[in-house]
Amino acid sequence: MAKATELGIRIYRDSNAGCFDPSLETYRAMVKTGEVPLSYSKESLIEALTLEYQQTPTNAKRNVLSKLRGYSQPINNERQALAFYNTIVASVKSSSAGVYLTALKQVSPLFKNIKRPRYQKPDVEPLSLDQLKAILEAVSGSHYGPLFNLLALTGARPSELLGLRWGKVFLDEGYILIDSQLTKDKKIGPTKNRKSRRVFLSPKASELFRNLKPQKVDPDALVFTNTKGQPISLIGLREVWHKRLKNAGLPRTKLYKLRSTRLSQLLENGYSLAQVANQGGHSINTLITNYAGVVSQIVMKDYF
Repeated sequence: MAKATELGIRIYRDSNAGCFDPSLETYRAMVKTGEVPLSYSKESLIEALTLEYQQTPTNAKRNVLSKLRGYSQPINNERQALAFYNTIVASVKSSSAGVYLTALKQVSPLFKNIKRPRYQKPDVEPLSLDQLKAILEAVSGSHYGPLFNLLALTGARPSELLGLRWGKVFLDEGYILIDSQLTKDKKIGPTKNRKSRRVFLSPKASELFRNLKPQKVDPDALVFTNTKGQPISLIGLREVWHKRLKNAGLPRTKLYKLRSTRLSQLLENGYSLAQVANQGGHSINTLITNYAGVVSQIVMKDYF
């Protein structure tokens, strides 16, 4: 099977390079001897990947092509292929590096023995209270100000609040019911873990919801919409977020920091793992893993 794969790749590369043997004698000889002489070069890799991209275009293949064309070293063997891939790993997220490796393996066996880098999730670094206040002040003046503040006050995922409907807001009881989220194509879909949960509201969060609540409530209407009354694109929301921070002279900060900061605040203020896990929609194990630094910050007391 391995030889058949190598032979297929050789034929594929010869076709791309314009040296395909239409009589097939060259390839028959390779089958008889069991040897498939493969000569590699960066140029042939670019040709193969270009054809692959033309047939099934993806962002990963396009990005790899760009990096290949800008790479000055040769790629003629597995050692050189690994050196090239290490330059990719050093410049992109590990999740992207894995996708890029898949694209490279599709067109060259030089990458077949390279393993995808293990993803090391960075420790949660919550915003300080001063940082949080400065950021919320910068973003509060926009149409999306209440949404940004409620992300910081609830710890909900952005997609969950974007998919929240008024029929799921229970202000008298002091919670919202998260049982769906807004998908990338702006449709209502299930939550990340396909479970529903109650997210309890602080007095300030309850006040913000009351100020947003229309006099005549449609239970199926979205709580948060754009300036035209349509569902909010998460990409568009992030653009507003970063633009407001930039205009205020504040460092670039991920929108998701509001969620991790809120959950960290709850842990630091004595809420149980079970309570915080429910509020955030995590399992307790995931919470411990992601927030290990925060969970471990306990104050030891004498009890006798």
